Amino acid sequence: MFLLALQQYPAASTQVAPEISPALQRFLDLQGTSPAYVTDQRLNIVAWNRIASMLYGGYETMSARERNSVWRTFTSPDVRELLREHWESHARHRLAQFRASSNTPAIHGGRT
Repeated sequence: MFLLALQQYPAASTQVAPEISPALQRFLDLQGTSPAYVTDQRLNIVAWNRIASMLYGGYETMSARERNSVWRTFTSPDVRELLREHWESHARHRLAQFRASSNTPAIHGGRT
């Protein structure tokens, strides 16, 4: 994915999984029927609410690779089916997000 986004290999990383505070998890859980999740700078889903997991696939049972939203966009038939006629614009948007966030050390929230 780094080659696609940046035309270079990623720097060696000792990235530590972000620690999600109980307050942030409570915030996600209080979103009611709205799916909500948090990503790290590489667009890995690192926290989510129950509705997001039900809609987008059981995050709690996915491997770390499967929880990467860029990876899922391009490899998951479920994502392609969920988005149907909007998949291509979603894929372009997700790749643009990945390119933009690749050099930014921040945590991003996503709510759909």
